[in-house]
Parts: sequence; C-alpha cells; structure tokens
Amino acid sequence: MNTMRRRSQAGMQGLTRLRRQSQSMRWRVRADTLNRRVSDNEGNFMGRALAVIQKFSLPLLVGVVAALVFANAYPTAYSFFVGADHHGKYLSLAGDWHFLGHPITFYFLVNDIFMVFFFGLAAKEVTEALLPGGSLNPPSKVCRASVYTTCHQNISLFATF
Repeated sequence: MNTMRRRSQAGMQGLTRLRRQSQSMRWRVRADTLNRRVSDNEGNFMGRALAVIQKFSLPLLVGVVAALVFANAYPTAYSFFVGADHHGKYLSLAGDWHFLGHPITFYFLVNDIFMVFFFGLAAKEVTEALLPGGSLNPPSKVCRASVYTTCHQNISLFATF
C-alpha cells in the first residue's frame, strides 16, 4: 500500500513539474515571438519607428495631451466640439437625429457607446485569464495579487504622510 501511495505521489509531482515546464516553455515561445517581431523590423527605419510607437502607445498619449490642452485653453470651443452640454450649443454628428433621447455627439459616442465595447473587451480578457491555463488560474492567484496590491497601496499612502 505504501509503495502505491509513493508511486502516485511521485506521479503527481512529475505531472506538476511537467505542467510548470510546459507553462514556462509557452512563455518563452511568446517572448521569442515578440522579440522576433521587433527584430524583423530592425532593418528599416519605419519598422523600428512603428515598433516604438506601438510599444509606448504614443498616439494615445499625444491624444490625451492634446485634449487636455484644448479643454483648458478653449473651454467653450471644447464644450461645443465634444458636446458635453446637451442644453447649449453643440456639434451634432448626425444632424437632428437622436438616439434614445440623446443627440449624437462625441461625448455621447465615447461615454455611452464606446465604453460598452471597452468593458466588454475587459470582461472577455478577465474571463480568458480565469480559464484553466490562464494567468489568473487558480483563483488563489487573484486573491494573492489583490492582497499584494492593497498592501502596496496602503504602504505607499502612509509613506506620503
């Protein structure tokens, strides 16, 4: 009976070791693929420039800075262009058409329409991460990460005072 128990334990340990090795191999393959994509573009200037732009999300950062400058420098023009004030003058993207009582403006599109797609994409990513083999499986990883994050935030909060 003892030998069977030892054999099953050894088999489980070997299976666990095999799973860890295959997971680390998957990460190595992903890292190699990413490095190959970047290194393939090293030969030409445009490829390297696009790799840097994608890596640091430069269009997003430029857009955020431009919106902040525009909103603070010309608040009336910003309000008209974005359409944040439904009762005043605003730039309508669809003329006199309304969707569920809302005029179709940039403000409405971003806050009411595009946010649905954003949270849907976020829910999809979290669901995939929680599946077996995902980065948040088993659920104890989620709990551990939450505890670490909370502790780090509290430590940095108290360190500022």
